[in-house]
Amino acid sequence: YQRRVRGPTERNFSLGRSFVGFLRPCRMNGFVARLSFFFSLFLLAFSAPVSYSYCQAGLPAYQPTPSNLKMKMVQVFTRHGDRTPASVLPVENVTYTCKSNELMSLESTSVARDGHYRQKVYISNNAFSQNIWKGNCKPGQLSDVGITQHHVMGQTLREIYVGKFGFLDQSFDPKALFIRSTDVWRTIQSAEANLLGLYPPDSRPPGTIIDINVDPASVTDGYPNTDPCPRLAQLQKKIQTSAAWVQREAALSNVIKKIRYATRTTGVSYFDQVDRLADNLHCRVCTKLSLPCQADVCVSQDDTTQLFKVACSTVLPLFFH
Repeated sequence: YQRRVRGPTERNFSLGRSFVGFLRPCRMNGFVARLSFFFSLFLLAFSAPVSYSYCQAGLPAYQPTPSNLKMKMVQVFTRHGDRTPASVLPVENVTYTCKSNELMSLESTSVARDGHYRQKVYISNNAFSQNIWKGNCKPGQLSDVGITQHHVMGQTLREIYVGKFGFLDQSFDPKALFIRSTDVWRTIQSAEANLLGLYPPDSRPPGTIIDINVDPASVTDGYPNTDPCPRLAQLQKKIQTSAAWVQREAALSNVIKKIRYATRTTGVSYFDQVDRLADNLHCRVCTKLSLPCQADVCVSQDDTTQLFKVACSTVLPLFFH
């Protein structure tokens, strides 16, 4: 009896069985892990739950094992938590603050110095400061909300698989877990936060080191990657030039035109891909920040919803055929 848990964090799409092929065998030194994690940049939306929330999906829930079956393995697929936009608009007027950046101890380096801390502060009078948001977050960085989302998920998994099922031990056993992540800091940090909830420090033997298995970006299959699979780019281009695609974009052309004007991205080639616009705007929506305006033209919540329908279609249809 193998159970698959859909990741509950922000920007998390429901997972169909077809995606399981991305996960490699979780065999370590002849032992198969009981619990296998995969932290990815991207999950596929094969079937959307009725109560699906883009900003915050639900947490795993306890479901008793059928009496005639024995649980052998659990697979957890999840995307990273809440993050800042990876795409920066020509003019940004919002603030993204990442408290996890503040007061970072030098103990994290090879030279341990108790009591010494550093805090990163961006210079505010730079001539190009209007082109970045205020605050201390980098583009695409896991936010404090994202860290909390994964920590809470880890605590929930502990309640279910340690507390109720007794499937995992109270104390951390490296042979019982296999953790895989895309080699991107926000997914690795999500894994760390999740594991901190699943196995807090007092449940780990002194000196415990947890392996997070990654592939180089050039060969990873943790997200749609055209480097090792050029065919993927060909199929994507075929879809975006199809009659159905052109018709869909035409139906939303006025909305897209309005958003480009309000975000000052008209004629900016980087934002020709609408998913980059959606990336920026949905981060604002989830963080409850104001949406862009130019003069008296402002992006509305409904505009972002319509834009996201187009942006999601950029890649997802490739996996339905």
